[in-house]
Amino acid sequence: MTTKNSLPSCSYYEQQLHTLTRKYGLLILCQENAHLILRRISVDRLWQYGSELLDPENRTVFLEGVYIEHLYQIFLFDCRLRSITRDALEMVELQMKSGISALLTEKYGPFGYLNSNNFAAPSANQTVSRHSSIIHRCSQDIVHHYDKSHRTHSSFIQPVPFSIAVEYLSFGTLNELYKIMHKQDRKDLADRFGYKSEYIGSWLSALAALRNMCCHHTTLFNRPLKKAPKLLKEDKTASARYPGKLFSAFLIMKRLLETANQPFWVDICQRLDEAFAQNESLIHPDCAGFPEDWMGYLSADPFL
Repeated sequence: MTTKNSLPSCSYYEQQLHTLTRKYGLLILCQENAHLILRRISVDRLWQYGSELLDPENRTVFLEGVYIEHLYQIFLFDCRLRSITRDALEMVELQMKSGISALLTEKYGPFGYLNSNNFAAPSANQTVSRHSSIIHRCSQDIVHHYDKSHRTHSSFIQPVPFSIAVEYLSFGTLNELYKIMHKQDRKDLADRFGYKSEYIGSWLSALAALRNMCCHHTTLFNRPLKKAPKLLKEDKTASARYPGKLFSAFLIMKRLLETANQPFWVDICQRLDEAFAQNESLIHPDCAGFPEDWMGYLSADPFL
């Protein structure tokens, strides 16, 4: 029996395994390992990783020869894929923060971000402007960081330059800030990256949503993106067969990082290649929207 503050009993896992084996046709290689797997991840989450191994003629049962260990291997692959994606997103986030900080500071000064006139006016139905909301969240994060660092409580600290404040913005808040920048400022930022502002805006929104997927441990390898990015014509060709999946996010991250030849991006591509190669018996890259020549697309210079 399961009591408060205790782990489920072995009988609970036995019942779960019985359902998986008898009802869904899943096989078990080692009973002890199967128990360990269910202690680490729930049956419902485990089921998500078996969707590609279901019988196409009867999607309620697994194909013959599918073991619970296979589903766990796919789970580990997805964790690895999520880690690689997070690392790439982190570099894009840092680069965008640097670009936005430089642009707004050059134009409005180090404290110009505090002036709502330097951003688009709120719509008529907004009780609190998006600018005020962003500044409030940023200030709260700065105060929290100060209190934690100095082991004290401060209800107020002096405003900091935007080059410092921007580091406290989450990817999602950074995306919100971009949206309320003046149209000309968005265009100027996009020009620095060599693309139109409509693309930069779409890419930021898509990547902010992807960042949330990673933070909440959402399955990545076979899921569509929550927000599909607007792609350049040549990138539409690359992801035409599986639009709106993870590969399209890597295409736009390559473009935002400006070059495919820097060591960081080469490492990202190598890690992806190793992850797919080590799981090729269970996972095909096209599950995540990666075409056959995905490495060629991701390693090509984005400006050629």
